[in-house]
Amino acid sequence: EMTERRGQSHDLKTLVLELKPAKVIFLQPSGGLRKNGARVPVLKLEPTVKTADLDALSAGQRTFIDKAQELAKLPGNQATYVIASPLNLLSELFTTKGSGTLMRRAATLSTVKDYDALDLNQLRASIESAFEKTLSEDYFEFPIHKACVEHSYRGGAIVTSFGTLQYLSKFWVIQLAQGEGIAGDIWDELCVNVPAFFWRSRRDNPFNDWYMRSCDGMQKTGEWRVFWRGLEASQVPIAIDAAARAPYDFDYKDGR
Repeated sequence: EMTERRGQSHDLKTLVLELKPAKVIFLQPSGGLRKNGARVPVLKLEPTVKTADLDALSAGQRTFIDKAQELAKLPGNQATYVIASPLNLLSELFTTKGSGTLMRRAATLSTVKDYDALDLNQLRASIESAFEKTLSEDYFEFPIHKACVEHSYRGGAIVTSFGTLQYLSKFWVIQLAQGEGIAGDIWDELCVNVPAFFWRSRRDNPFNDWYMRSCDGMQKTGEWRVFWRGLEASQVPIAIDAAARAPYDFDYKDGR
């Protein structure tokens, strides 16, 4: 990681090209961007930055947004950019949520109908890294409906079929990429390609609040919460029953 103070940006392009940092942090007193007084955690840099609905930007914030757009166009550069207050620098360095505004390019995603176009070793490693569990050996032997995967295998979604219904079997982002907003890009792509589906999550999953904001409905059953989007009312009971009976995809030695 590297930091930049306003007025000292003339060598930043060279530094980014040579050091290839994972994150560049722009420090200024006003900190991150805001909308209606609330912090904006993530701002996409491409194709254009939408700033019209943000609170008034300081000169420093505008300068750093322009600089981030310029740096994001450098070949081979995968860095993310953060506008933050110097007082909150530790939060940016040592937490995934941070305290400023993270600026990044939209994730590059591929949506496929089978595993043929994917590297199964990288896919397995990505899922196991995110869940910190070992996938069952035969997980990839079963057919899928769709898979949406980030080009560097930092996250993705795998959808299978239960009869005529689609089941979101896996939705993940590796820990090193959490906080970058990749999950939102994957989710948006998933919803475009699979407009109706259901999924389950353990009752104590910290991601459940996000799921609640993204679903059309939810029902608790046993140890699970079952969520759905785009289903007809008559399909919901079928989805709940199917989710409760869905196989466990990780080795039992890792625990349920």
